[in-house]
Amino acid sequence: MGFFPKPEIDFNYQDTFWAKSSYPAIEITYLAVRKDKRHLGIGEYIIEAIAQRALDSRFNLAGCQFLTVEAYNRGETSAVGFYSRCDFVAAEEPNPNKETLRMYKTILPLVQFDDVEDENK
Repeated sequence: MGFFPKPEIDFNYQDTFWAKSSYPAIEITYLAVRKDKRHLGIGEYIIEAIAQRALDSRFNLAGCQFLTVEAYNRGETSAVGFYSRCDFVAAEEPNPNKETLRMYKTILPLVQFDDVEDENK
């Protein structure tokens, strides 16, 4: 009986992300939590639910590697901090002439190389 080895994963996704003109991703277009319900973890829960759905084989999103968003980046209503707390990183340099910041989050489950070695023992 054969087996398929776990693929080697490039842990430096930022270089990969910046180099591509297109990529398998789910774009979060609009996400808002009612003001009186903020800071309760609802937004983080929604982000995690989207990521889990993307990884679930029942939904046929094979190959989806990222969540992306154009995060509003102005004043008190900036969403950049929220998305940063949800492990999104900037995919571009901030532009003072643009009201949003392109951000992404890697959703592939990462396998640490130590874990792979432990499984082979």
